Amino acid sequence: MALTDSDVQKQIKQMMGFIEQEANEKVEEIDAKAEEEFNIEKGRLVQQQRLKIMEFYERKEKQVELQKKIQSSNLLNQARLKVLQAQQQHIQNLLAESRTRLAKSSADRSNYTRVIRDLIIQALFQIMEPVVTIRCRQVDLELVESVLPEAIAKYSEAMHKPCQINVAKENFLPANTCGGVELAAFHGRIRVNNTLENRLEMIAGNKMQALETPPTLPPKGHLRTARAALNESSTPIPSAGELGLSEAEWYWGSASREKIADLMKDTPDGTFLVRDASSKAGEYTLTLRKGGRNKLVKIFRDRYGRYGFSETCRFNSIPELVQYYRSVSLEQYNPMLNVKLLYPVSRLQNAEEVEASNSDDLGKMRKELESAHLEYLKRSRLYNLYHDDYSRCLQEIQFRKQASDAFEVAVLMFEEQCLLHCKFQREAHRHEIYCLKENYNFLKSQLSKLKQSRQESQENLRVQVVLSRNLDREINVLKPELIQLCKTRDFLQTKFLSTVLAYIQQHPSSIHADSQQWLLPDCSRSTAQSLLAGKADGTFLIRRSAGAPFALTIACRAVEEGFGHILIYRSERGFGFTEPYLFFPTLNDLVVYYAGHSLEELNPKMNTTLAYPLHGPQPTESNQSSSLCQGMAGNAVD
Repeated sequence: MALTDSDVQKQIKQMMGFIEQEANEKVEEIDAKAEEEFNIEKGRLVQQQRLKIMEFYERKEKQVELQKKIQSSNLLNQARLKVLQAQQQHIQNLLAESRTRLAKSSADRSNYTRVIRDLIIQALFQIMEPVVTIRCRQVDLELVESVLPEAIAKYSEAMHKPCQINVAKENFLPANTCGGVELAAFHGRIRVNNTLENRLEMIAGNKMQALETPPTLPPKGHLRTARAALNESSTPIPSAGELGLSEAEWYWGSASREKIADLMKDTPDGTFLVRDASSKAGEYTLTLRKGGRNKLVKIFRDRYGRYGFSETCRFNSIPELVQYYRSVSLEQYNPMLNVKLLYPVSRLQNAEEVEASNSDDLGKMRKELESAHLEYLKRSRLYNLYHDDYSRCLQEIQFRKQASDAFEVAVLMFEEQCLLHCKFQREAHRHEIYCLKENYNFLKSQLSKLKQSRQESQENLRVQVVLSRNLDREINVLKPELIQLCKTRDFLQTKFLSTVLAYIQQHPSSIHADSQQWLLPDCSRSTAQSLLAGKADGTFLIRRSAGAPFALTIACRAVEEGFGHILIYRSERGFGFTEPYLFFPTLNDLVVYYAGHSLEELNPKMNTTLAYPLHGPQPTESNQSSSLCQGMAGNAVD
């Protein structure tokens, strides 16, 4: 049966309608898929830019902190210099005033007569020679001549030998001298200055020792190269980029070529890492994968501290150089290297860094972190003990060396005196030989005592040197262990923090993330307890504290008085209750995390979580106990 034109038109219209419907459905499907892919790409780009912004402001914060430390150090040094200058000026004023008063002391003739007599007797006991020449001021000539017989008599009575004193009437002390006497023997080769100025200088020198500060010991720079550089005053302050080199994941330090070759094996083009150059200290080598082979590129450093691949260095740090060439090809440096630095070989993800780095179990990771932290504290205390002993040993060595030098000078002086006495015994008169022999025997006995003391001092010095070497050896053994333990602890903290942040992102809580629900900055301890009285277990608030930046107060019937108080500390890494867990970026992150994890790890009696913010919704009386049990069960699962 033949179809009419109307039937044909009708069938054509049906087919066109069907095709149009299929096309519309396909368009809707394409639009939905495109929108989904757009949202995914948009989220990825937003997250990527967010991380870049966070990294940028973290670098800025570190730079500001470094500048603050530099300014603080400069201001502190300026203040110390001003204090020292003021102290020195005050001492000079005191000495000037003392000299003025000494000059006036000779006006009291009775007292000044006694002083001159005692000064002469004291000088005679110091010089111990039979013939002495005395000098004084011209105005004191009569006074000195009047007290000489008494002084000679007291000296002869004490020493059982005569003494002859000649007054130098042609060579007086300067008129501006405050007073006192000067004795000389053997034609001026032996002198005893007993003037009032000399006595004042001697007393001032003894008093000044109490004011002098001990020398500054070198800093204990075994934890971080950057922190040690901040304490070193003899080296220039490094740039912010250099401070981050040791933190960079692609920096492998002094790794061997064999290890680098093994790490770069079977990696795609653009894979890279940086290590220390083996040829020259202070320079680095970039290992880059290109064409299935490893390319070694030397990183130069000029005299201004800038870095680059050629003699023209324009980057202030290695991280700045790497960041630049991650978006720009290296062909501008070498046409054969038309590749960017795309894929860093991360040492933080290396399984050999920490044995349990691949474990995602939070409890096991916590135990590993605590174990690493305790071992680090143990080794650090031992290192500090060795360092303190080593510092004391160095001070003792310096003191022993000074004492040994002093003994050497004293022995040499006494030996010269003995030779001089032998010469005078051959030339002396018969009645002088007895006194000379007596003095000679006394000098010999003193010389033997000095030699014995010198030998004991040298033996003590040798013992201290041996001890310092042993301590230095122990310190050098502990240093790499401490550095490795510090790296291990930091790696575990980073791993644990990433797990914590992942948990926080997977368990968002608008109530716990809102600080207005639980933060009461001006609340006291007693007020916090009154606010939480009668509340369900797990109701909490955070307040300021005198012993730490913040404190947590939580209702918990298992502890005394029904309230628990835990201090919240803050470090350069973040907030936390105790080391090594001071790494929560904000208080909100800490609250969100412990909303799903029990506080038993801090206090075994606190078998609860941060369940209910004080100003948030509270559980009803009927389901308080069931909510608590469910929370504890959830903690056990966590």
